[in-house]
Amino acid sequence: MSEKRVGIMVGAPVILGPNSNAVLDYIEKAEKMGISAAWCTTSMAGLDALTLFAGASGRTQQILFGTAIVTSFPRHPVVMAQQVQVI
Repeated sequence: MSEKRVGIMVGAPVILGPNSNAVLDYIEKAEKMGISAAWCTTSMAGLDALTLFAGASGRTQQILFGTAIVTSFPRHPVVMAQQVQVI
């Protein structure tokens, strides 16, 4: 039987507010508690998932990042590919 993994959803303004530092702290604490993944949805009213995960990657070691939804219409596909490649 494979090991069970637990992930969290982050970046929802209703839960933590639109403060990116609060979300980054939340991701960092989640990793220390053994959470294996952080998921974020990009919306026009919330935080950008790719930018958020770029910031979180500098503060974490092992947690995985996943985008539930990333809106493609406000950015060029090449720019989106470059962002994902860096993270």
